[in-house]
Amino acid sequence: MPLHSLALVDAVVLADLDALVPRADGWRRAGLAMPLLLGRGEFERSLDAFPIEYGAIIARHVVLAGSDPFTGLAVHAGDLRRACETLAKSHLIHLREGFLETAGRAGELASMLRASAMPFAALLEAAARLEGADDDAAERVAGAIAGRFGASEAVIDQVLDQLDVQELSNDEARRLYPAYLDVVEKVVAYVDSWRQ
Repeated sequence: MPLHSLALVDAVVLADLDALVPRADGWRRAGLAMPLLLGRGEFERSLDAFPIEYGAIIARHVVLAGSDPFTGLAVHAGDLRRACETLAKSHLIHLREGFLETAGRAGELASMLRASAMPFAALLEAAARLEGADDDAAERVAGAIAGRFGASEAVIDQVLDQLDVQELSNDEARRLYPAYLDVVEKVVAYVDSWRQ
């Protein structure tokens, strides 16, 4: 996975982008993602629009030069809850739609389930932030969802295993899908009922 970086500047103009273009190939070769280049005010004004993404930046950043640009900045809990709701309901809709698109073909269902593991992990990480936890606490949120809504931690673990294993037999996919769909419905209920 490429290393991500953010440069907060006074303003971003086309001349800045033109000046950075010759460096892009070198960044790629070095295993770096294209830097996120934002004006400081632009970042602050967008906290409500990107609470999951910018919240992760604030929580996990390492300052490379200068003072900490995020001192005093925080994502509002209501913005984060709405973004988690959007993420959870979108994931549920995509799982339903993906099932229909597979037309019941187990091989395609297995591929769809494997592809959904990373977005599912991101959903759990976002829900962990609702609880004030960092990304490493997704397991705790999975446990809370299991405890509060009766979701299966074993199913959550089996889906998350696809991040590393990348192997899911056709029979396993057929067995996993209904339970996975149930878990995601319970994640939606968890996010819907969350109160600060």
